[in-house]
Order: sequence, then C-alpha cells, then structure tokens
Amino acid sequence: MFSFIDGRKIMEPILFGVLMVVMVLTVQGYFAQRSMPKDQAPAVSGRLIDGDYIDLLSISHDQPVLLYFWANWCMECRAINSAVQKVANDYKVVSVTMSSGNKEWLRQYMKARELNFPVLNDTTGVISREWGVTTVPSFVVVMDGRVRFITTGYTTSAGLRARLWIVGSLLPFVERVKAWF
Repeated sequence: MFSFIDGRKIMEPILFGVLMVVMVLTVQGYFAQRSMPKDQAPAVSGRLIDGDYIDLLSISHDQPVLLYFWANWCMECRAINSAVQKVANDYKVVSVTMSSGNKEWLRQYMKARELNFPVLNDTTGVISREWGVTTVPSFVVVMDGRVRFITTGYTTSAGLRARLWIVGSLLPFVERVKAWF
C-alpha cells in the first residue's frame, strides 16, 4: 500500500534549520561589523604594491569605491578574488591585504592569479585596526568619504555590483527627492 507523508512533518525541521542558519549568520555579521565605522570613512592612503599612490577619500567623490579587506591565507578570499577582479573592471576598487607577506611576494601572487586590482599591503595592521576589521573578507562601499555599505564573508560579483550601483545611482536619487520635502 501507498502511504502519504505529511508535508508539515518534513517542512517544519527544514524551515527551522533555515531559520537557525539565517540567525547565526546575522549574529556573526553583526559581531564582525560592530567595530567598523558607520558614517565617516577613515583615511586610507599610501603606496600600492605596484608603486602607485592611492587616496580613498579623494577617489570616492565622483563614484562609489569598493574597499576590500582580504588576506592571501584566507580560503574564502581566494574564492572571492576573481569576483572582485570582475567588479574592478567596471568600478573603482581599493584592496587592503592583511598579514600577507611583502609586496614582492604579493605582486607574484597577484600575477599568478591574473588579478590586477589595486593592493595596499597592511603589513603593520594599522589600516585594518583603524577600520575595525576583525574578519576577512570584509567589503565596504565608500562614496563622498562616507561608509555606505558594509558586508563580511562570501559574496558574489553580482552582489558587489548591486551594492555599488545602489550607492552610485539609487542613493543620490533618493537624497535629491528627500531634499524636495
């Protein structure tokens, strides 16, 4: 004989499991981001590993900039680097690498993986501490010297592009509309 399975008995544990995963990720994200700046972006400037000079606040006036904190020993970062590279083809990206060796080693690392987004080597951890970064990967979207989005953990190029588009296109529109009222 056929027996019918009660769908509620199957769905309840699945929904409970999904809810628990969402709660854990939300709490983890909160704790990873709690010490990061929420409004004014701390200064980030210096010599990139290729020798060029970068100043985050000055390049964030015209368009949103993705600030990407990562480390070459971070497995999740290795998986995300190609997504960041895709985003860097269309948007300004500044990356800060933490505890990842000297600049010559980083140049070889980037070349071997066909990555060419700008890299500031935070050998002393000063930049990461100023930004309150406690976990990698961490992403911050900065525009006009202000922090607009913070996210930590795995993301996709589509997710990064969406955040940059919202900050570059949608937020200025919303701010103009708010000024009318």
